[in-house]
Amino acid sequence: MAASERGIHVYDVRTGKRLLDLKGHHSRVQQVQFSPDGRRLLSVGMEGAVKLWDSESGQELLTLTDAAGRFQGAAFSPDGHLLAVSVATVR
Repeated sequence: MAASERGIHVYDVRTGKRLLDLKGHHSRVQQVQFSPDGRRLLSVGMEGAVKLWDSESGQELLTLTDAAGRFQGAAFSPDGHLLAVSVATVR
């Protein structure tokens, strides 16, 4: 998996083949993480949006934004049922 300027590429580590090209952030992607079961992928863009993707189809499932601040990071809970997001207030 590699973050590009405005997208995410997912590769098969055995073959090196690119499986997905995820686009949707309006700025550089600063974080990517698979859910514990591997079915979802989250990404955090420099614009402060958190996106949740289906890791098989590449479909964007959810976008989180916050008017009072910027999301800077995110992590799944160990069971994958919760998502914690860190926020830095913009002043």
